[in-house]
Amino acid sequence: MKKKQIIVGIAIFLLIVLSVGFVWASVEDNCEVTLQTNSTEITQSQRQVTIMINLDAYDGDGYLGYEGTLQYDTNVFEDATITSLSDWETANYDKASQRIMATTTTAKAGTQIAQITLDLKEGITKTSTTVSITDLIFSDGNSQKTFSQTFNYSFPYNAVEEEPNIDPEENPNANVLTNQVINVVTNQVVNETANTIQNTAQDITIEAVAGANRDQTTATTTIPQTGSGLGWIVTLGVIGVIGAAAYIRYRSIPLK
Repeated sequence: MKKKQIIVGIAIFLLIVLSVGFVWASVEDNCEVTLQTNSTEITQSQRQVTIMINLDAYDGDGYLGYEGTLQYDTNVFEDATITSLSDWETANYDKASQRIMATTTTAKAGTQIAQITLDLKEGITKTSTTVSITDLIFSDGNSQKTFSQTFNYSFPYNAVEEEPNIDPEENPNANVLTNQVINVVTNQVVNETANTIQNTAQDITIEAVAGANRDQTTATTTIPQTGSGLGWIVTLGVIGVIGAAAYIRYRSIPLK
């Protein structure tokens, strides 16, 4: 008799263990949830962002609930609201704790169960932001399964176009062309300056004065000219060469 009681007790214990394991396995294997957003690229005229919570797979008696944390940048989004769908009870959202939650007694697979709407602020200057739903726990009272997802949103209209960073070493033709232009301009200015000086010197001569009409203080031969006019011509020519070379070199260096 005692032996029979021991066998019955072991059988009951095994049934309890197997039933608990079956309940846990059924929730883990048959509850699947996905989150989707309408768009991750925000346009300048867009005023809202929406996120859908979908119950893709579920095999239970209909009693199901969820709770999770909704995190977003308050400098980008004004506020958030949650709307229940597919006969789920009204969702609760506590802005202070950032917790969202809802329950139902008629949960069905392949349905949208909630929509999260975030209102965008005016005058956003950021180029990107994130919205996260973390520790989203679905439970039937006996077991639970946790989901999490982060969405990355961008604001292309706030992006600044950067100047291309061109390495002179990667484009040797730029240096060759620049040097050729500098050499041509330099040679042209130098040659023109030299010709001007030569022509001026040739045009200045002194004629000899004969007899008593000769001024004793006046030289009788051609005198090299070193007047201020010639000096200014040389100075301006040199300045022009240096300025042209510097400007061309400046234009050839890409801004970083």
